[in-house]
Amino acid sequence: MNNVKNSKNIINAQIDAQGNVVVGDGNTIINLKEAAQYKELEADIKELNTRFERVTRRIEKDPKDLDSKAEKNEIEGKRTQKQKYLEELKQEVLKLAEDFSRIPINTERLRLAKLHFERGEFREARAVLDAEAMGNELNALLLQKEVLEEKTAENKQHLSDKANEYLILARLTSTNFDLLDRFERTKEYFEQSLLAKRNQENIFAYAHFLQAHNQINQAFPLYEEALKIYQKLAEVNPQTYLPDVAMTLNNLAVLHSDRNEFPQAESAYVETLKTYKELIEVNLKTYLPTVAMTLNNLAVLHSVKNEFLKAEEAHEEALKIYLELAEENPKTYLPTVAMTLNNLANLHRDKKEFLKAEASFAEALKIFRKLAEENPQTYLPYIALTLNNLANLHRDNNDFPKAESSYMEALKIRRKLVEINPETYLPNLAMTLNNLAVLYCDKKEFSKAEAAYMEALIIRRELAKANPQTYQTYVAMTLNNLAVLCRAKNEVPKAEAAYLEALKIYRKLAKVNSQTYLTYVALTLNNLANLHSSKTDFPKAEEAYIKALKIYRKLVKVNQQTYLPDMAMTLSNLANLRRAKSEFPLAEAAYKEALKIYRALANLNPQAFLPDVATTAINVSIYYLESTPDQEKSISFAKEAIQCSLPLFQDLPSSASYIWKALQVVKEWDLDEMAFLQEILDEGSQEQA
Repeated sequence: MNNVKNSKNIINAQIDAQGNVVVGDGNTIINLKEAAQYKELEADIKELNTRFERVTRRIEKDPKDLDSKAEKNEIEGKRTQKQKYLEELKQEVLKLAEDFSRIPINTERLRLAKLHFERGEFREARAVLDAEAMGNELNALLLQKEVLEEKTAENKQHLSDKANEYLILARLTSTNFDLLDRFERTKEYFEQSLLAKRNQENIFAYAHFLQAHNQINQAFPLYEEALKIYQKLAEVNPQTYLPDVAMTLNNLAVLHSDRNEFPQAESAYVETLKTYKELIEVNLKTYLPTVAMTLNNLAVLHSVKNEFLKAEEAHEEALKIYLELAEENPKTYLPTVAMTLNNLANLHRDKKEFLKAEASFAEALKIFRKLAEENPQTYLPYIALTLNNLANLHRDNNDFPKAESSYMEALKIRRKLVEINPETYLPNLAMTLNNLAVLYCDKKEFSKAEAAYMEALIIRRELAKANPQTYQTYVAMTLNNLAVLCRAKNEVPKAEAAYLEALKIYRKLAKVNSQTYLTYVALTLNNLANLHSSKTDFPKAEEAYIKALKIYRKLVKVNQQTYLPDMAMTLSNLANLRRAKSEFPLAEAAYKEALKIYRALANLNPQAFLPDVATTAINVSIYYLESTPDQEKSISFAKEAIQCSLPLFQDLPSSASYIWKALQVVKEWDLDEMAFLQEILDEGSQEQA
């Protein structure tokens, strides 16, 4: 699933039509259009536009001119990168303007840096903030702090000023796109700012920077620290600091969700929503979008927890708000309308409401395509995201031609984006390659599947070298999928090796964050057990199933709704194994426990879990046919399988196979299967009447 969740960093500065950067009550800090770096980027873009028009005319005259076409692609890539830099520059200048307006300018460096900034001389501003000299001064101040028995007001002020200097340097460094180690340097300067003095502004700023770069575990304690400060300040001045409390809670909730800490995430979202709804009473226009954003995030969380009704209600409420906002300001809010439609479509897919899902994806795609006509560099990634999700839906529905077409279009866009910005878009490219490989497996096109998996695996291994905490899990995920492929190709040793490597990665990650990664350990154990079972290595298979089941029972105690489906799946697999081993009482007990779970889940979410009830009921029906013959019980479970499948028939074509399998059991008992089916249909008609 590719749901969209948002963290927020509210900026009160804005750029008007003339390029003036306006802060607070209307103070103009700088005219961005006069800044040297802005002019350079605009000049570069203008020159690239001219070259683009020139080469386009050449191609129009000679469509077969391959050199011109290659040149056009190169220019488009450079132009997109420059436009991205321009947008990043605008955002960082807004943050800098706000910081300069907020912090006291108590040092000559800050005075000169601000002066250069106001003149649009960003490189000169960076040069004034000499990191080496500042580092020496900071070390001296810290030494002075240690030596002094009691901190003096002067020392506190100096450290506060130094913290502000480093904060500004971190901001400026993040705009220095020519710096190869831009991320590391920015991180270093944020840490120096905190070393000088920890205040809510630089703590939150650093946490948000880390979160934006997927450094989840590092961002987490910083947000918690900032939240405590903001909550304390809000007790004295709620009007000023409650928005900061809500913003920090939302970002913490996103991190909890990313770490599969669902109760904590829900609690934080609910508190965020409560705070924003209080703020709406004071300022509707400012805080209504943040209410919708939080509802959207909360809906994604409910969806992950299989709480589909709650998820749909929250998505619908968010969508209603965004649609109202888009009527007044389509340029700002149409993208969020499309993202919410995307999330709603993913929810319908999880509920196996394929027609509703397809309609929502199509509407989101239509909006993103229209937005991309004016601003391709911003909205092409969202087109690719929606196409990828739509392809997943088509694959679920066994519509392989449509699925492949959507994956290929998404892949084409993402390859193009990777040429411009590999750091940002390589993870997305690997995801689509992985999904396309799954499709090729379903189509039995194993050579194509292996090629796509291997390309995805190479990308993810490289990403994991630089950022193992974020990308090792994706390496393991691809290894898991590759093992499924090897198993389908009957390459059992390769499959086992891939599963074991994936298991090793997940176990290592689980030592650091058990709540997030134990579920992946259990899933891989289940898959490995399936492999052992297929080669009749029953002792190893049973050992792996039991280990997986032990983990799921532990996880269910924390979050039933999320992990019960996985527990039921493992129980069903274990029952099949024990039946193969002729351990009939144990098999029967596992089948019945799995069926009991699926029935309970289907009562809450019938569209999502009735297929699982049907599948398990068929297995139990076959068990009472072949293992411990009991015609009455066998027929009863076959009937349940058919009754579960009939409501799904229109939206879920695969439900026909469940009905067919159940009727085969009836036939084995020398009964008229068609008469049996007609009897069930007649009973259903009478109940409806």
